[in-house]
Amino acid sequence: MTSAHQHTFAVRVAEVLGSPAEAEDWLRRPASAFDGRRPMDLLASSEGRQLLDDYLTGLEHGGGRASEFIGGRRGDFGFGPGL
Repeated sequence: MTSAHQHTFAVRVAEVLGSPAEAEDWLRRPASAFDGRRPMDLLASSEGRQLLDDYLTGLEHGGGRASEFIGGRRGDFGFGPGL
């Protein structure tokens, strides 16, 4: 993935999550939605990028802001317990 593609993806994450700071935090933290892997690590493979794209598309079309409802519970950003 080129630097331009990474930037475009980061912008999309920020739009879905509501802010660049939330996007950066989400990208760097292990997420239960991705079997404990960090979203940023998934960017290294085409399969990982597709998984992230599908996840973000689901959030975009799920009827709510990601910051309000992710992973099935309010305030749960797909992170593991206690994260």
